[in-house]
Amino acid sequence: MRLELIDEIVPEPPGGAHADPETAARGLEEALAKHIAELVKLKPDKLVRLRTEKYLKMGRYQEG
Repeated sequence: MRLELIDEIVPEPPGGAHADPETAARGLEEALAKHIAELVKLKPDKLVRLRTEKYLKMGRYQEG
């Protein structure tokens, strides 16, 4: 997250996703729904601009 490569860390259920795949899937569904709800509020040109900026920053690292 510090490098802005991801938007959110979705916690796994106790024991890991393999131990409770239904709960893990629900967590992913909730996180995706939340982020999609925010994205659909944006006008297409702004969404493209923001996503382009995000992906162009990936792989660049500066200290300080």
